[in-house]
Amino acid sequence: MILSDRDFKKRLTTLERVGLKPYFLEEVARGKIPRKLELALKKGKIIIDPLPPTSALDADTIDLRFGTEIEIADTILEVVKIDGRRVIRRLTRDYRNNNINLLEKTRKVSIEDEHRIKFTIDHDETVELQPGMLALAHTLEIICVPYDIQMELNGKSRLARDGMTSHVSSPIFHAGWVGHAVLEVINISQKNFNIYPGLPFAAASFRQLSSPAQVPYIMKKGARYSGQR
Repeated sequence: MILSDRDFKKRLTTLERVGLKPYFLEEVARGKIPRKLELALKKGKIIIDPLPPTSALDADTIDLRFGTEIEIADTILEVVKIDGRRVIRRLTRDYRNNNINLLEKTRKVSIEDEHRIKFTIDHDETVELQPGMLALAHTLEIICVPYDIQMELNGKSRLARDGMTSHVSSPIFHAGWVGHAVLEVINISQKNFNIYPGLPFAAASFRQLSSPAQVPYIMKKGARYSGQR
């Protein structure tokens, strides 16, 4: 059963309201669950921080927003200025202009598994996704899924109809999952898309379980994505 609008609004809270601090994610990543977080989850609270604006609450879903962490398949990226805004895009070689400003030279980047380049963008920057490009985009929000609830993430239909899909596989987040959700964003259109921090990217829905999970994801041995950020 998907929670009704009234149900999830009642459960929705922030880290500050339950006395939690952002550092708890580091403890979760090491396999330790802070006592306050455990108590909050056992009380059946859905913790989302920062709290989404009222406009993000739909009839039975909550919009999650694109954050500042992004991973793109290993490629050469540049930073250009368009209409006064910094845009990060795949390198365009223009022989009339030799002033190439490579992303790798302007900020710290890291190479993840399968040759993905990971970097942080500023709130006033834009990332340009060209046709066929895949990006792993972290949500702005930290989500704590209670032990008795399952969360599902799906893309926004408005974006999908325009040719940009998000989270096309593995949309289920199990009871007891904690962290920044990672969205699989693919441009399947024939045009470029500009994405930026704060852009509503996915809709989260919640299913009430008949009983708390015997082994919450956060307690699962070797849980690969516990506390991801």
